[in-house]
Amino acid sequence: MLIPLLIGISIISYAIIRLAPGDPTKMLADPETLTTEQMEAMRIQLGLDQPLYVQYVKTMTSLMTGDLLSFKTREPVVEMIAARMPATAALAITVLIVGFIGGIAVGVLQALRPNGLADDIATLVTLIGFAVPTFWLALMLMLLFSVRLDWLPVSGIRPPNTSGWDPRTVAPYLVLPTIVLATNLIATVARYTRSSMLDALSQDYLRTARAKGLAERSVIVRHALRNSLLPVITLLGVQVPNLLGGTVAVETIFALPGIGRLALDSVVSRDYPVILSINVFVAILVLLGSLVADVAYGIADPRIRQGES
Repeated sequence: MLIPLLIGISIISYAIIRLAPGDPTKMLADPETLTTEQMEAMRIQLGLDQPLYVQYVKTMTSLMTGDLLSFKTREPVVEMIAARMPATAALAITVLIVGFIGGIAVGVLQALRPNGLADDIATLVTLIGFAVPTFWLALMLMLLFSVRLDWLPVSGIRPPNTSGWDPRTVAPYLVLPTIVLATNLIATVARYTRSSMLDALSQDYLRTARAKGLAERSVIVRHALRNSLLPVITLLGVQVPNLLGGTVAVETIFALPGIGRLALDSVVSRDYPVILSINVFVAILVLLGSLVADVAYGIADPRIRQGES
């Protein structure tokens, strides 16, 4: 179902893109300095004079062969996305690791001491994590840690006049963006984990495990936590599009050269090939995220691998 689903997504995305107001030719050149004939020649060069369905077919064909060019820069779109991928991938992977590990840890601690002081404090913190706007948190963190304390860099992905992806060089630039994006993810994962753990801790099989003399740590980790991870794993496929959507604002605020910032610049300049390519790319990531979640189900619950209900 992957291929027909991607085709449907591409058609809907292209239709929405073309319905948006704005003319790419007016973004590329000043209409006041060009004659009507020159503007029309530019539209013909970009293929905008053809019927919409012809433009879509040609765009998708060029995308699949890697020959699709940006309206604005005339660079291959595949190369543009590949150049921006490392920054977005580094940020997204870091956020997923921090968000899920931190959220599971907080949720487990809440479930082990329900309705206590620690649980109430963690609940309040997670609610704040849900409610705080991403752009506001980013600006406040920049003001505190970059402007006043001067502990972390304010923008970019590496020091000026440097290249490469040395983790020791790049890591300081990812700290603040990771905190901003991971805040909501930790809150979400923590609430799911707490609810699932509370349900698992009340099950009969845990009392049986304790009656057999198993250590409490083994009961919690191998039995309660493992069986409560299925709802949390579901978030993996759901959070991929949310995370990629959040990178647009974060990459813009922190001036990260990632796909989110490229998408925003392309929307502003009406660069249809780049926008469509990014939409298709994100759709593939979402589908792969769902696939990873399905595989993780089998790892967490052997009954799924065995086809049991």
